[in-house]
Amino acid sequence: MRVWVTRSEPGASRLVTALQEANLEANKCSAIQISDKTPQQPAAGEPDVCIVVSQHAATRYANSTLFRARARHIAVGNASREALGQDVQNMVMPMEATTEGILTLSEIEGSTKVIWIVSGVGGREDLEHELVERGHEVTKLEFYERQTASMADFEPERKDVIEVSSVTALDAVATILVSDEQKEAISLLVPSVRIAQAARDRKFYNTQIASSAEIADVVSAAMKIQVDG
Repeated sequence: MRVWVTRSEPGASRLVTALQEANLEANKCSAIQISDKTPQQPAAGEPDVCIVVSQHAATRYANSTLFRARARHIAVGNASREALGQDVQNMVMPMEATTEGILTLSEIEGSTKVIWIVSGVGGREDLEHELVERGHEVTKLEFYERQTASMADFEPERKDVIEVSSVTALDAVATILVSDEQKEAISLLVPSVRIAQAARDRKFYNTQIASSAEIADVVSAAMKIQVDG
């Protein structure tokens, strides 16, 4: 069994190293590339809460004029927390590094708050929608966008596992593995029920859902696939 890692850098290299340290064969074949984008200036006032949903967003936000070190921050995972740096004075992380985990936090409960979602283009629509439904003033700051990479060396074989951490990467994989036979021959390793459902919509039925997109959780799920055969 070989694990194909399709997430973007720098996370791809870190995940491949972690998989290899767990005695799993792993190949890096990023399905997406990241390009910078300048977010629009928020129309609402200063944020009560900033939700930072990825390392890419955290790095760009922390180096921008929109960075608000004194606001309460929610970092979706360890990579986002580390990228925000030490200047953030009030930061929490959800128990699960998912949209569902974020929505359980007390920081977004109660009366109307001004909330910034620090992210890339697309994704986290469920998070934005739920926060608006709760009565909050939500602004999405999009600091980057994803573009499909060539994946020239992507040649998965029967029983291989493909790590997919975004719908963009999933669509890139789906353009290469088009036949039902190809889709049945491999397993997808995904970080959420949402992406698993998107995979089923594209007729990928062999999926393993990791607890989150965090490296340790993905490695644990990959090891389970290997043991289960």
